[in-house]
Amino acid sequence: EKIASRIRTGEEIVKSKKSGFTWRQRAVFEVFNRFEPLKRYAKKAGVEETWDDPTIQAFNILNKNTIVQNWLGRKSTPILLRDGNWEVVTEGSVADYQKLVKGKESEFISYLVARRVVSLHNTITQMKNMGEATSRLESIVKKDDFDLADATAVVDKYDKEFLEATRIFDAINRNLIRFSYENDLINKDQTNSFLSEKGYASFSRYVEDELEGALGTIKTGAKSKVSSFKERTGSTLDIVDPTYSQVMAINEIVGKSMENRLWNIVDGLAAKDPEIAARFEKIEPMPAVDKQGKVSFPQEHDPSMIRFFKNGKREFRKAAPEFLAVMKALRGKEKDLFVNLIRLPSSVFTRLTT
Repeated sequence: EKIASRIRTGEEIVKSKKSGFTWRQRAVFEVFNRFEPLKRYAKKAGVEETWDDPTIQAFNILNKNTIVQNWLGRKSTPILLRDGNWEVVTEGSVADYQKLVKGKESEFISYLVARRVVSLHNTITQMKNMGEATSRLESIVKKDDFDLADATAVVDKYDKEFLEATRIFDAINRNLIRFSYENDLINKDQTNSFLSEKGYASFSRYVEDELEGALGTIKTGAKSKVSSFKERTGSTLDIVDPTYSQVMAINEIVGKSMENRLWNIVDGLAAKDPEIAARFEKIEPMPAVDKQGKVSFPQEHDPSMIRFFKNGKREFRKAAPEFLAVMKALRGKEKDLFVNLIRLPSSVFTRLTT
């Protein structure tokens, strides 16, 4: 009960507004007007209708809602590979583990939180035994202010009962990490680090009716790096239901990965053609450090720039108007899908209310 009292669930975190566009209306508006530059330059580079054609990836992005639905409510979870192909993984969906815990949703999300608390304490103990520094992790534990005895009691009580549901939950997290790696949002070292963490559950915080906090704001605009991968600092603020946070992570990672793959493809065309390169000009990242030591990149706020990641590192390109128009169309699509996400697989969310 102590752990459950610090978790937010239900209507308060899933409210949304209608976009005013149907999917078909938005697709017609965007596709037939905004993707012409991609098709034009693909033809110029001699890669039209191949996997190196960015138009194909743009159409993939328009189909993002179907891909997200697979992760949420179907048996298969497609992963976009770096070569442009798709791999279908059949390890279960969000709906599968929701069915397994039906009637005990509150206990399951409390178990997920407690499991991560116990895992973090175990990690600290192991690091101390190996003579490694633990001050950062101990700071997180202190700020979280969870009682280890309470968390251990919850884990011991539900470990066996939630074994299969947890297996599916963990598999989805692993596949999201792989999706991100395949599309250059994170590098190999980061991937291995995330995969090595046992008992992961999102500790996103609930602040003033918005989803933001220690893990970073949950949002879909590609101007921010994936919030799921932001370093945690610890907090006593309420935690958003980890199953809901996972749904948001699916939407965010699928969208950002697909857009990142698109701009990597465009950059590949620019590397081979001087004319395209002149309209998609590489600009070196220029980090700025404030008085508190926080690093930022002023280019992030330049409307003429397109930011994407290669091997987990920021890349900036000064883009010609036609590429900026494509980006604007993609971001509009992303926003509409995020706003309407909750309505797509409604059965998945019927048990989120307290």
